[in-house]
Amino acid sequence: MPDEFMAKGSYHAYHAHADVSSSDYPTPSVPGKGVIERADMVNAMLVASRSLVAITARSLTSTGYDVTLPQYRTLVLLYYRGSLSLAEVAEELNINPSTATRMMDRLCTKKLVSRHVAGDDRRRLRLALTKRGAVLVGQVLEARERELSKVLDQVPEHIWPALYDALSTISRASGDEVGIYAGSLV
Repeated sequence: MPDEFMAKGSYHAYHAHADVSSSDYPTPSVPGKGVIERADMVNAMLVASRSLVAITARSLTSTGYDVTLPQYRTLVLLYYRGSLSLAEVAEELNINPSTATRMMDRLCTKKLVSRHVAGDDRRRLRLALTKRGAVLVGQVLEARERELSKVLDQVPEHIWPALYDALSTISRASGDEVGIYAGSLV
């Protein structure tokens, strides 16, 4: 289903079930573009999000590693946060511990993540990125940066300040203002 239908359908479904109406939100207008409805903004964000995920997927594929996007997201978490417990990984990624366990098993088999015991307590298992895992994340980040730079080359420079402000605002609103998932799908 095209994003525009999903966005408008989601918008209308939300307003049909929520105690809000479109009049609760100011309707912005953009010079030369006219009125931009909330559903139009949601649609634009969906399309942009899909484009960014596609860039990440292509960048990941270009490395030659057999890693899924959720696995890559886990690698990025460990890349930026360092050694974590399984419970911390599950919490940070908002997944079930059993899902995190299976993912870690796969990443350990691929030698991208290692397990080690913290201190003398064997119950305190820590997970860390291996050198191979760090190389993979670095390669994907570099490939993404190159591809995003090509995209930015297509955007007129006079728009950059507004784009920067908008993207920063979206990052803060989503709770990812620190950019921990430099590739959040992420």
